[in-house]
Amino acid sequence: MKPLTPCSAWFPSDKVDAVIGEVTSSNTLAMTKIADDSKTPLVSSTATNDRVTRNHPYVSRVCFSDSFQGVVGANLASRDLKAKTAAIVFDSSNDYSVGLAKAFRTQFLKNGGTIPIEVQAPGGSKDFKAQLASVKAKNVDMIYMPIYYTEGALIAVQAKQLGLSKPVVGGDGLAADQVFFDVGKDAVNGYMTTDYYSPNAQRANAGGRGVYQSLGSQIPAADPHLGRDGGGRL
Repeated sequence: MKPLTPCSAWFPSDKVDAVIGEVTSSNTLAMTKIADDSKTPLVSSTATNDRVTRNHPYVSRVCFSDSFQGVVGANLASRDLKAKTAAIVFDSSNDYSVGLAKAFRTQFLKNGGTIPIEVQAPGGSKDFKAQLASVKAKNVDMIYMPIYYTEGALIAVQAKQLGLSKPVVGGDGLAADQVFFDVGKDAVNGYMTTDYYSPNAQRANAGGRGVYQSLGSQIPAADPHLGRDGGGRL
């Protein structure tokens, strides 16, 4: 893991009292043992995998965990969408994606649903039409998509091109950047389990919005606000 080299230089250090980061589950998991061994608090704003904080006394997060999000997503699919069958589109090489898929799978099956197909959506890939064609052939009631915004946007567009119009439920990885909505546009159809952030929540945005605008940046998506919460926790 690449983050091990720089973070091992921080832990321990008389110049570092605590660390905020990393943003992904996989990278944060690579840092947890070092944080514990050096007794240095590590706060991740967006690492959702359950193992990030399990048995790690010096590691915490300010976002929802995979087990929480996955269960909520499955219950939404079963109770609100009335789905009896689901497809899972995920990346087995990514801890975030695997954690959410596992939690959704367990709860959806517990709710009485079935999952006739699961397909891979590797990070960095551009073409998902073969996987989506397989999903379409199963005629499932909904699709669970615990992946990040770049691949999620491409999948939404390609699904529409194939005539696959089933509702999608995803995690907070879709909401992490405006790219999902800018690229996906009207192909985006469904729901996501994410934090409480909304760009229209004036009170919650009072501090961060002004900073971003003063720097000439766009109004941020959810992740920067969670980073601010992480700093507040410390």
